[in-house]
Amino acid sequence: MGTGYYACATGQVLLPLPDSITDCSEYQLLLQLKNEDGDNVNQFLFFTNQKYYVNNLPLGDYTLTYILLDECSNTTQCEINITVVDVAPPIPVCDKTTVISVDLQGKARLFATSLDDGSWDNCGIQKYEIKRKEDECGNTLQWGPFADFCCKDVGKFRHVSLQVTDIHGLVNTCHVEVFVDDKIKPQITCPSHITISCDYGYNPDNLNEFGKVALSPADRKPIILFDRINAGLVGQDGLATDNCSVTITHSRIVDVLCHKGTIRRTFTATDGGNFKDSCTQVITLRNPDLFSYDDIIWPDHYHGEGCKITDVDTSVSGTPKYLNTSCASVASYYEDQPFYLADSACLKIFRNWYVIDWCQFDQNTLEGRWGPYTQIIKVNNHTAPTILTGCRDTIICNYEENCGPTLASLLATGDDDCTEVSALSWSYRYDQNADSITDISANSSLFERKIPIGIHRLTRTLSDQCGNITTCTSRIEVRDCKKPSPYCISQVSMTLDENSFIAELWAKDMDLGGFDNCTDQDQLVFSFSQDTSDNVIYLGCEDLPNGREADVMLDVYITDLAGNQDYCSVSVHLTDNSDVCADNGANGNIVGKVATTTGFTPENIQVEFWEKNHGEKNKVTADTTGIFVIPGVSDEYEFVIKPYLKEFPAKGLSTLDLVLTQRHILGVKIFDSPYQYIAADVNGSRTLNSVDLVELRRVILGTKSNFPNNIPSWVFINKNEYFPLGPLGQKYQDSLVTIAPSSNNDFIAVKIGDVNLSFENELKGNNLDSRTTDDVFTYNILQVNEVQTISVFAERNLTIDGFQTGILIPKYFDPSSWKVQKEINSDNIQFHYAVIPYNEKEDLLRIVAYADEPLELVKNELLFSITCSAATAEKITQLDGEQTFSEVYINEKPNPLRLVKMSNKVSENAPFFTLMANPVSDIIRINFAHTDSDDIVIAKLIDISGKILLEQKITPENEEAGSFDIHIPDQTKPGIYLLKLDSGKTSKTFSIIKIE
Repeated sequence: MGTGYYACATGQVLLPLPDSITDCSEYQLLLQLKNEDGDNVNQFLFFTNQKYYVNNLPLGDYTLTYILLDECSNTTQCEINITVVDVAPPIPVCDKTTVISVDLQGKARLFATSLDDGSWDNCGIQKYEIKRKEDECGNTLQWGPFADFCCKDVGKFRHVSLQVTDIHGLVNTCHVEVFVDDKIKPQITCPSHITISCDYGYNPDNLNEFGKVALSPADRKPIILFDRINAGLVGQDGLATDNCSVTITHSRIVDVLCHKGTIRRTFTATDGGNFKDSCTQVITLRNPDLFSYDDIIWPDHYHGEGCKITDVDTSVSGTPKYLNTSCASVASYYEDQPFYLADSACLKIFRNWYVIDWCQFDQNTLEGRWGPYTQIIKVNNHTAPTILTGCRDTIICNYEENCGPTLASLLATGDDDCTEVSALSWSYRYDQNADSITDISANSSLFERKIPIGIHRLTRTLSDQCGNITTCTSRIEVRDCKKPSPYCISQVSMTLDENSFIAELWAKDMDLGGFDNCTDQDQLVFSFSQDTSDNVIYLGCEDLPNGREADVMLDVYITDLAGNQDYCSVSVHLTDNSDVCADNGANGNIVGKVATTTGFTPENIQVEFWEKNHGEKNKVTADTTGIFVIPGVSDEYEFVIKPYLKEFPAKGLSTLDLVLTQRHILGVKIFDSPYQYIAADVNGSRTLNSVDLVELRRVILGTKSNFPNNIPSWVFINKNEYFPLGPLGQKYQDSLVTIAPSSNNDFIAVKIGDVNLSFENELKGNNLDSRTTDDVFTYNILQVNEVQTISVFAERNLTIDGFQTGILIPKYFDPSSWKVQKEINSDNIQFHYAVIPYNEKEDLLRIVAYADEPLELVKNELLFSITCSAATAEKITQLDGEQTFSEVYINEKPNPLRLVKMSNKVSENAPFFTLMANPVSDIIRINFAHTDSDDIVIAKLIDISGKILLEQKITPENEEAGSFDIHIPDQTKPGIYLLKLDSGKTSKTFSIIKIE
């Protein structure tokens, strides 16, 4: 019989009853319990519900006796033995986890009782034992009163078992996780602090030569270095110790500038318990021998060929050389003081050298800078300058009303292999009437004065800054180019003489007061053709197609002493009153005239005519006055008349036509003539809009040779055309029907695109040399590396409607090398640009610009800039605007336009500007001298594309000398810029290099 789990005795146990009982009468069953000593222990028996039990019976051997008693008092009995034994093992209770720490020797011991957390047994516990499940410390895995741990267990969870044994030898176990800790910190000592020479060669990624940290005293080694400071032993390695193992890590902070400073090496010892100890070694870099003046070898003086500062670049003239630079950061710079034509040299330069050791330099005390050392440079040049333009013989036309002197404006250009174009010196001598007497001389490249009709000589002299001179002489012929003004009798009646059968007319008799600006009236010659001897004409029967009468049109030419001619037309009504001519039936002439609204007639107008009901066409040519005659046609039929003219569409068109069309479309200024509407409708859509502007601009620029939709260059409209629906609201009559004889069959000629009605027979065909004007645009050229920028400015305050200009360029250049930057901006007025980069026929870079409304330009305002490669720019053949394409439009009228290179010459008593420093970072400082109290300086900062970044007005406070600052706008990137200073008396341009 076993015990329960919570007492060292049985619980309530049911006792078995006898298997079989027989008796003849009723009986009684009795039970008796005795221990092994024979003592009666019936107190552990109890009877309930007809059953016997023992309860709480202690350990031991017992005898249970069954006694039967019947009614006759007879008894019988039997016995069974009961043994109570302990069958309940102990109940172990352990800590789930526990922590132990190793000691200074790296060991730890855990006792079994330390793991008990209330283990229990019903009869009593005899002992506790412990056993590890795994071991790396060399211990056995057996039960015992304790378990040992070592450094290999540090930082790990180890599994152990607790075994509990009771007094009867019953056992039970529970399991525990043991975390082995190390609470003893490591200790570390760094390598010795050391100082080394600044030029000592070391590897920053491997600094072990300056010491390391050993893990045992036996591993420590001395640190031995040899440099300009050290000559052997300088220290020893560091040492790290711990009760267990230790790991060494290190980091570095390099604070070395200009080869001097410190390297800080931090070493950290970390043990298995993640405890740490750190130390820092300091390595100091020192310069034992500072760079000094004695370490500089200055360049020798230089004497060579050339005349520009660029000819004596430091690669030619030399630079300072240095010693003892291993621990220095040495640089040099120089400032040039040029003197031209000085000390028997074309150019003498005082080149002041400065040497800086940035490792020593103090900007306050200037310590660490040496200089100036002055290197004297002399260069010479013997090549004379070249006169490029301004020396060819020139013919100038005189159009003055009184034949007085006319303005001649002749600009010369030149270059030199050394001297900048702006620094060349010009002079001229003018010999009026070429009589070898100098009438006027001046120091200028521009000859501009009024000169009379005749032949004159102009001698120019060009000098460079090296004293070389070039001279050329040209012939100037001023001619009377103004045509006489003819006035004729408009109509005269003549009859054939009955005897001679002719009518005699003298050309002079047709004069009604023609005159000329230079030739007196009595010296004018009148003729019926360009042949001045053709001064009389005889009319006869051959001039009367019908033999009765006819209107004969005659041209009367007037010629002055210079050979200039013009003509007027006379209508002669010729009749045969004497009937001396044979009549030719009922035939007659159809007469008409074709002209523009201004009375001008283009050449080669053809007039087609045909019978209205038949298709065969014929044609006649109108004369130079526009009159056409279809002779001898029958009066029995109606005839259709239709003029036409094939002409190059762009001829006679200009940017001014774009200006007027744009303003009409915008409603700024509406056309006042129906023929302007028809001229502006270049695509034939019977509406005016931006499409017409685009197509017109393409024809003007030459990108298209024809108008769209087969619109002809000229259209002709019946002079009697009426426009009840407006000029574009109906199809106009371009022909008429008539019966001979008839006259006044007139047409209005309209040049498509020519809205200002200013067409001329040869578009701007006048001699360019006779065109002078105050309307000048100036340009300046800035070259940066391989890129050249040509910036064009307004020369004076001007209100314009637009302009067109161009640049003659060489054939076969690369169009992709050019870029035109448009610069005019206005808050209220839209300004339009168009550019065609190349015209194979004209070699012309064309630029047109026009405004919606008159635009006010201020002096020196940037109009546009052209960027191209320097190689391409060198091949430009002309950049003075004196070609047929250049015009500026003022008050809606064309005016000649010239492009003139900007001059940087300083006039007498004008302010003098110098640049204090270059390169600059954020402030440009300018020195000035000789200013007046009312001087105002306009400063403009321009980038290489020609864009104005800054415009500033400056009034110098000191009239004699001083300086002023120009602040460069924020966000301006490093690069090269143009600074233009204009005081009204002088203009100066600097190339500015901006750095960070």
